[in-house]
Amino acid sequence: MARHKGKRKKRPRRGAMDRHHLTAKDYYRRRGEEIDNSRQNVCVLKVERHRAYHAIFLILSLEEAIEALHEQGQAIKEKHPNHWAVLFRDKSPLEAIYLLHRFHRIKGRCTRQLVGVCLSEVRHAEHRDRRQTF
Repeated sequence: MARHKGKRKKRPRRGAMDRHHLTAKDYYRRRGEEIDNSRQNVCVLKVERHRAYHAIFLILSLEEAIEALHEQGQAIKEKHPNHWAVLFRDKSPLEAIYLLHRFHRIKGRCTRQLVGVCLSEVRHAEHRDRRQTF
């Protein structure tokens, strides 16, 4: 019987959790900086959701993922329907943006406390006018 060469991916147990870096470790490596493992940059996700995030957004940071949804949210949802369902369930792209913005604030990555306004929200102020109550 031949041995398996290389690292084999194991199928995670149902409900297994995984650490996700909101700004990819590769970003820090390219800049020659130490990887940020702080609470503001790391969250714990179910493995299934973590894989779905990377299938949709590849190595984009949380803020870059918000940008991508602003620019082409519907196209992303249509391109990755199964991964979208795992990550955002039945949410529209606009609802997914609001969800990621809330997460952005919860993780302490928002500039609102420093300068009184979230720069990410200011950049996309036109969406606020169309905001629905969820």
